[in-house]
Amino acid sequence: MQTPFSPTRQDVKRYRNLRTLAMDLNHRIIKTIPRRAFDDIGRALGILRKGVLVFETEDMSSVLMDCCLYDWFQNGKNVVQRYSEQYPMDPGTDDRFLLDAYLRAKYRVLIGLRAVSGAGLHCRDLLNNEELFLMDIALSRGGAGPDLALATRTIPMGDYWITTGAALPINSDCAQGEDCNTQVA
Repeated sequence: MQTPFSPTRQDVKRYRNLRTLAMDLNHRIIKTIPRRAFDDIGRALGILRKGVLVFETEDMSSVLMDCCLYDWFQNGKNVVQRYSEQYPMDPGTDDRFLLDAYLRAKYRVLIGLRAVSGAGLHCRDLLNNEELFLMDIALSRGGAGPDLALATRTIPMGDYWITTGAALPINSDCAQGEDCNTQVA
């Protein structure tokens, strides 16, 4: 059995630096999203009304952007894959590290196991049946733990993962580990 990741101060410092760089990289990639992607994803999410994107919550704009980047395909490639080909990053740079990580993004349904104050949260991924450490300082301070369940896309950062910023909380008893083996007639 693998020893759980225990973040150091250096890990948290690197995370903060990478999170800042990731926001800049996201803005650059978002500028390359075709208008058609916004319409297609907006329609799929049910927020495109008479040609206008209607956001009922602020979180929906993050979900829209995340889906446009990773779930809208043109010629077999998503926006992140096309950006990576059109704007190659110099090897050995943090931008290259981030972009390579973006290319390995994974959608997950996470259940919080235990928080590490000032760093993040140990989680169980229900979709992939694995445990991981989610570096997220806000989650570590919010009392997150066994009561937390969320659906989110994650990006590998070596020993830990980060979210793309579009996490959706889940309030289902099934998602939080309750018995979900009900019979459907």
